[in-house]
Amino acid sequence: MKTTMKKLSAMLLAMILVLQIMPVAAEQIYSSTQGPIDNYRDKLQVTSPSSVILVGTSIDMSATAGYILKWESKPADVAEVDAYGRVTAIAPGIVRITASEGAYKDSVVLQVVEKEQSEGEGEKMTIVISANKDKITYDGKEHVSGFTASSNAEGFNPENVKINEEKLVVAKDCGVYTVKYDASDFSYEGEPDAEFIVSDGWIQIKPAPVTIKANDAVQKGDEKPEFTATVTGLLEGDDPGMIQYTFDLYTAGNTTYINPVCEQIQGNYRITTEPGVLVIENGAYRAIKLISNWPEGEPAYEGDMITMTAELIGFEGTNYTLQWQHSTDKKEWVDEPGANGTTFTYELNETTCQYSWRVVAKY
Repeated sequence: MKTTMKKLSAMLLAMILVLQIMPVAAEQIYSSTQGPIDNYRDKLQVTSPSSVILVGTSIDMSATAGYILKWESKPADVAEVDAYGRVTAIAPGIVRITASEGAYKDSVVLQVVEKEQSEGEGEKMTIVISANKDKITYDGKEHVSGFTASSNAEGFNPENVKINEEKLVVAKDCGVYTVKYDASDFSYEGEPDAEFIVSDGWIQIKPAPVTIKANDAVQKGDEKPEFTATVTGLLEGDDPGMIQYTFDLYTAGNTTYINPVCEQIQGNYRITTEPGVLVIENGAYRAIKLISNWPEGEPAYEGDMITMTAELIGFEGTNYTLQWQHSTDKKEWVDEPGANGTTFTYELNETTCQYSWRVVAKY
């Protein structure tokens, strides 16, 4: 089955490709790149509207959008779950409901009780502990893991549940921090024999947004000016110099733009870029325009054939050779053997969808 990841990759492959402008005196001219592919997805999260359900009733699980999930319940004779995440309670007990797609997996623990049991007080208080699953945008602050506690026992008060604070997880920088509590980490005031059923959680700190805006510039003749940019969105105290970027140029219509180029994720920040305008006064140039056969925004899948065409501008009367190249980091470029024509076709798969592409003209 085609995954959402591949759809996202293919949509990015259909980006509008642009021009790289270089002075005539250059020994080689290269096109701007397509990519890198953004395969970032939120961590899979499964949630339940309740941690205690009655025999014979059903509840619907919720999960992070963008996943094609397989649902599973263990043990299945306590509760069953269908292909859409609906859980139906069968018999009293503890059941774990898990949703997965490949290596992505998350689960919740539920307590199934009889109606009579839910209305009275059992011999031992059973408390379901669910570690919190927190999604936070990076703000430079420390965040401490938490939990929720529930029970069907009469008189239960979640404020009486205490945790060994040494087991709390503290997170600050971007990443996913797994929270694993044990039953022995908890106690309940006044109930030394309380039984705790515990499920794991996590803290996900997502990168904060930063924008790099290229400043406008003027080029007189063939001499390129020094390009600069303004960085906005950094937290107070963070140095703009920590964000690394370079520039390339492209033309759309009659306007030449200065385009910041950088890694999309840098430290605790997710980068977006905005171009500036370059005014060229009395300057000749050569350019390579890349054209893709895949319509912009159209999803593509593994096995589809993508064709790129290089349209050369200003090369009339010039002897030149072409070379198509790919890269996974936009630093080290690898020649595609035999790819020396004005068109290049490749098959989309899990490897090629991660490549950035460009074509180089040497003369």
